[in-house]
Amino acid sequence: EERAMTRTALGERTKEEKDAAAREKKAKEMVEAVEKELRNRTKTLRAAEKLEMAAEDTVRKYDEAQLEKMRRAPQLREEVEVLEKKVEAARAEYEEVRIEAEKVAVNACEERNEALKAFDEESRRQEKEQEQEEEEKKKQQIAREKESGREENGRDSDMGDGAASSAKKEGENLSEEENDELARRAFCVAVVRVLESRTPLPLILSTFQVTFLRAAAADVRDGWALEWKRTSWKKMLSFLKDDAAARDAIVLKEVKPGSFTIAEINRLADALLAPDVEEVLMRCAERDEQEQQHAAEAGIENVRIQYRKSAKVTKRAKVYIRYEQVRGNKKRITVKGLAPYLVDNVSGPEFEKELRGKYACQVSYSAQNDELVVGGHQISFEEFLVQRLDGLSAAMIERLGKKPKSSKK
Repeated sequence: EERAMTRTALGERTKEEKDAAAREKKAKEMVEAVEKELRNRTKTLRAAEKLEMAAEDTVRKYDEAQLEKMRRAPQLREEVEVLEKKVEAARAEYEEVRIEAEKVAVNACEERNEALKAFDEESRRQEKEQEQEEEEKKKQQIAREKESGREENGRDSDMGDGAASSAKKEGENLSEEENDELARRAFCVAVVRVLESRTPLPLILSTFQVTFLRAAAADVRDGWALEWKRTSWKKMLSFLKDDAAARDAIVLKEVKPGSFTIAEINRLADALLAPDVEEVLMRCAERDEQEQQHAAEAGIENVRIQYRKSAKVTKRAKVYIRYEQVRGNKKRITVKGLAPYLVDNVSGPEFEKELRGKYACQVSYSAQNDELVVGGHQISFEEFLVQRLDGLSAAMIERLGKKPKSSKK
């Protein structure tokens, strides 16, 4: 029993020791956790102090910047006012320069048109003097001839006068639709001649009518004179604003109230490429060439032919442009008939190199076949040819296939 009691007491003492050791260990762990927490809190406190110091420094700098801005505010305001005054002065100067440039352009157009008008008057005066000299020669010849010869010449002159008066009467008796068609054709011929003569734009509308339109009307039909009151439009300005062909061919600009100019010309307008317009130009070119030959034989300088010097260009061969699609989605442009124009401007290899640099595509030119092949459908290809090659006009280009349109909207 004593040994049992002793073992029990020893066991209880051992248990108490174990409990005491466990409690000591737990207390030690709690102390370590508290110390760790204390260290963390200390670090957090130091970081917060640093942040507080940085914030105070930032606030101080911000306050100093604000104070500096407030101190510089009057100076900045003065600088802004000075800049605004400079901008206003620059705008006023630009407006004056623009107005002066417009005046100079208008004055240049007026001077050019006056020069053309004076040139036309001088041409008519010389023609009239030549006609008077020829009449004097005829009168002297008639005076030396016999009585029968004089009567025969008188009959011939009477017949000529009768034919002229009958042609004029026939022109007056045309219907309104026929006058409209002739007026439209004369307008297209006049616009093409403006392009061929390379008259600078803008062109005053009254000068266009006097210098180009009246001559074109006389060339469209013999014995017919353009009078707008006999057309359905009654006035030239109404025709230019209402007719679709006229709107497609030119762009009108009102310089001042009641004064209009031709600002732009669409070289590729369908009306300018019409067969009837080309027929009139070819007929006039042949007539001018005959007149020039007669004048050269007679030793007379024909001023009228000098004025229409560019009409010879229409005697050149046409240029055919074909837009086609080959091998799936690949496209190409084939041009034939460029040889007469390349001779006067640039050689074939140089022109091929120039096109390759401009459009960044494959280009090949065959002088033997007079054929130019350009890869892809280039949008402004026809306009480039007209501008680059002297003597080539939009009327001389015949398009085979549909011309590509720009994808930009």
